[in-house]
Amino acid sequence: MSMEFKKAVKTKSRLRLAIDGISGSGKTYTALAIASGMGSPVALIDSEHGSASLYADRFEFDTVDLMEFQIENYIDALNAAAKANYPIVIIDSTSHAWDALVERVDQIANNMKGGNTSFRAWAQGTPLQKQFIEAMLNYPGHIIVTCRSKTEYSIDKNGEGKTEINKVGLAAVQRAGFEYEFTMAMTMDGSHTGHVTKDRTGKFQDKYIKKPGKEFGEQLIAWLNEGAAPLPATKPQTPPAPTTPPGGENTKPPNRKDIVASIVAILLTKTPDETDFFSDAERAMAKGYIEKTADIKELEKFASEWQKELEKRKANYTPVPFGDDTAALEAQPSKPQAPPDDGFIDDIPEDVKGKGKAGKKSTAPASATAGSELGI
Repeated sequence: MSMEFKKAVKTKSRLRLAIDGISGSGKTYTALAIASGMGSPVALIDSEHGSASLYADRFEFDTVDLMEFQIENYIDALNAAAKANYPIVIIDSTSHAWDALVERVDQIANNMKGGNTSFRAWAQGTPLQKQFIEAMLNYPGHIIVTCRSKTEYSIDKNGEGKTEINKVGLAAVQRAGFEYEFTMAMTMDGSHTGHVTKDRTGKFQDKYIKKPGKEFGEQLIAWLNEGAAPLPATKPQTPPAPTTPPGGENTKPPNRKDIVASIVAILLTKTPDETDFFSDAERAMAKGYIEKTADIKELEKFASEWQKELEKRKANYTPVPFGDDTAALEAQPSKPQAPPDDGFIDDIPEDVKGKGKAGKKSTAPASATAGSELGI
């Protein structure tokens, strides 16, 4: 497929703003105040037991109170807002979604048998978090979210030399790196000052804004509306299939590079639970065979046999269930496995890393070995 570079052009865009802060720093008020400068109507998804409605006498907005804080509940609320054509949505707060997900993954891990339960449980939790992120990024309007911050206290001297006890905000109660997905990130302190820690507008980076509100929202919407109209979303087009002349064979002969690439793709296939169908040992064995085999026909046959083995393992695969159903886990290995050297550990949140041992589960049937199945 040919690629062509073209001049970059700024287009109109949608705001993705994350506001974190300690209790009492003004996260909810700030979100509503900024939204009031951006337009209307405003929808607010409330997981704080209706606390945002205390500001209904100062701001005009519609609200829905979440009774449960699972990620599916947040996504359903976003879908309802999109269906009602709200141009601005506030989620107050996303920390409840994260707390509920961590608790859910802990329950899954506790119901699992065998070793490495935390890693295996997060193989289900991570896709849910990604779905939540995608739902926010794909919303057809502006999104402002709030996050609680972990709180500690510091003892300081004020300007008069007197001792004061102050709240100090630490990391936001969300997955590490959550703010990377947003246009702007702001941390509120106890004096209701917002510190802009990330800013893709280029206008407010590292600035401290005292009580950011309607005027700040007006500045943001002005920048967002600058530029050309955004191009409509297009689906990636499937490349045309190779043409085959009548009664003849494919005009393009098989290529070693393409065959090897197909084998690699098969061996890297993931299960629905984001674990591996094939082990590192099987990949190493396949690599050795490829390196010593020059005959294209033999490599084609080799690829075909791996594809058949993949289909067999897919047919025999049993997903790890949510909830209390552990019957499908009886076949899991009872001994902990060594942690894989594939970077997966970095996908586990810091606050839950100590709850399980690293490793992968083997999803292949006990009797299935690549050597016997593939005749190598």
